[in-house]
Amino acid sequence: DSADEKDSTATQHKNKLFWFWCDVNKLISPDFCQLKPGSIFVAPSIHFAIDFLLSNKLPLVVDIETQPSSLTLNCIGFGNKDTLMVVPIYNYRDELVHSQKDTLRFFAALSHALQTQLCVLHNGMYDLLFLAMFYRIPFGKNVYDTMCAHHAIYAQVEKSLGHAIRRWCNARYHKDQGIAHTYNHSQDNQLYMYNLLDLQRTLEVYYAQQEFIKARPAYSGSVNLLNTALPTYALITLKGMRIDALRMVESAATLHQKRAAYLRIVQLLVGDPKFNPGSG
Repeated sequence: DSADEKDSTATQHKNKLFWFWCDVNKLISPDFCQLKPGSIFVAPSIHFAIDFLLSNKLPLVVDIETQPSSLTLNCIGFGNKDTLMVVPIYNYRDELVHSQKDTLRFFAALSHALQTQLCVLHNGMYDLLFLAMFYRIPFGKNVYDTMCAHHAIYAQVEKSLGHAIRRWCNARYHKDQGIAHTYNHSQDNQLYMYNLLDLQRTLEVYYAQQEFIKARPAYSGSVNLLNTALPTYALITLKGMRIDALRMVESAATLHQKRAAYLRIVQLLVGDPKFNPGSG
């Protein structure tokens, strides 16, 4: 999914009844997860941010704001249910906000956190691959993607963060507050506040999903399977996948023979040699 699809997508007509039910359910059962972090920091000291990343023991939510056309990393937001912070990287002039030395130390601490802590993201493939490909920040295996979990539970409905918030949170819509490009200091600050809201809502979605799965353990298998596979798929995207070309050709020939045999069996069972099971 693209960065735009990560944030918000149009609601399909066939799913509007489902989303209407979600809204009505909030009126009937208003007890939704609403986190109120005790500490919020926007543009904190880079050394404070580094210390937090190295000492955090709770699930770590991560979200980035970027300009994909120029591969610019505007800011990185992260935190836990008690503390959230947004660290600016490049400002609207495309200048590093912190010194190069401090920025590299921060990236090292972020890399350590991504590899040693449970990282919560929404459409984590975008964030993790962007950081790994363009800023050389590797990721680990312990990832929980709220989008994957949402899709595993509700496979037929939209899965953007805007939709996930609508299902799992009782919060005001904020996805229209983002800025694609910033041109002054005020707009930079607006982007940081937008990122902060994304962090808080993603954590609320995460904890709401945990409560849902706890009450309905049958969903845990599919949710865990998708989240376990995500780092592997991301790594394959970065490094590629070795393929035995000869074995692939042999497997394709074997599958073609099986298909022809199964087709003959089906045609015999229905009594029509021209029957095509692939037709409507």
